[in-house]
Amino acid sequence: MDVRLLSSLSTSGGTVPTNRRNAWIRRLVPAPEAAIRLVCLPHAGGSAGAFFGLATDLAPDVEVLAVQYPGRQDRIAEPPLERLGDLAEGVITALLAERPGRYAILGHSMGAALAFEVARRSAGRLPEPEIVVASACPPPGTVRRPGQLVHRLDDAAVVAELTRIGGSDGALLSEPDLLPLILPSVRADFHAVETYQPPAGSTVACPIAAFTGDRDVRVDAAQAAGWDTYTTGGFALHTFPGGHFYLQDPASGFTERLRAVLSVGRPSTTVGS
Repeated sequence: MDVRLLSSLSTSGGTVPTNRRNAWIRRLVPAPEAAIRLVCLPHAGGSAGAFFGLATDLAPDVEVLAVQYPGRQDRIAEPPLERLGDLAEGVITALLAERPGRYAILGHSMGAALAFEVARRSAGRLPEPEIVVASACPPPGTVRRPGQLVHRLDDAAVVAELTRIGGSDGALLSEPDLLPLILPSVRADFHAVETYQPPAGSTVACPIAAFTGDRDVRVDAAQAAGWDTYTTGGFALHTFPGGHFYLQDPASGFTERLRAVLSVGRPSTTVGS
């Protein structure tokens, strides 16, 4: 299945049906008896379908609630949101409607920054998440040089960057007729994460586990370790073999480690490999 950027346009990953009750949430593999729900937030340009394989692997013990951002797949007629705070409010409103019970949040790349903001803003509005898993993302507010800001690049440079990090199907990106469908949500998502600055001193009370690939060209283990200062509830850093999309490789051990983290709930400060 294609669990990368263009999963929103490809049918190889399976169809993600519209949830008429909640446009933001997809229960990809329903598991009503699950002990915990995992709210999954996609990377820039990604869609809920990116987590179909994970939902299958975790069921029935963990039920994945995959988030569908506006501007893609069945929500492609809606304008994408360019502010991380607006995305966070959409997710929180959706979770209030879902009443997930015991839950954790997993965000990949841009989704990790969004996971933090959701957890930060939801205090007093939702039950506290068991843990935030921040995958393949530097800590919030990390400053990048202007030339590293993807949302400011021209179309060719955006495509080149997505290809460099392994986040897209090169054959589909090379189709000029598809770019007008793909790039608006990509740019909006990168604008959201690249302009995001949480209030100074922001922390969450729940623990954070930072996951990163040991060959990720956008974030290394030393940067990922900086998530430690954004929680008062315990921190762990886990590294995996692979690049920015290490979690797509079954041999990385990602799913097994994620299961362990979800069962532990409050990790001590450790470095895993």
